[in-house]
Amino acid sequence: MFRVLGTCLQVGSIVADFTYFFKHTFSSKQLYVSYIVILGIRCLVPLIAVIKNTCVKVCNKENNRLRALDYLEPHNEDGISAKQKQSEHTRQGCLLYSILPLMYFTGSYRLLNFKNFPSEIGTGLVLDFFCYTLPLLFI
Repeated sequence: MFRVLGTCLQVGSIVADFTYFFKHTFSSKQLYVSYIVILGIRCLVPLIAVIKNTCVKVCNKENNRLRALDYLEPHNEDGISAKQKQSEHTRQGCLLYSILPLMYFTGSYRLLNFKNFPSEIGTGLVLDFFCYTLPLLFI
């Protein structure tokens, strides 16, 4: 219940921050530029993480390779060829490693299981505090 509430508050915070940016008249140019930088960081960090995770964890030949015997057999016991198995593995890997960083933007990483995704949740909490909450308090 608390995780769902936290996610809803984070999405509301994003909407409020961008609405504030478009509706508010800033008193100085420095405040305006600093607010733009914070909102830019908020958008760019997940996109950079998507590119990095996809390149390192999915497109890397060592991480994405099946066993050599799977390529020698035309079909395995399920009737699926190694090429089909490889393409399905790549598709699911791209989906997983592109969705996880985008959860940092919306705050929905809080809905993940703490046992299975401790580093993603920790990264999200650190990003929330140091890149979103703390800079906006000073502006």
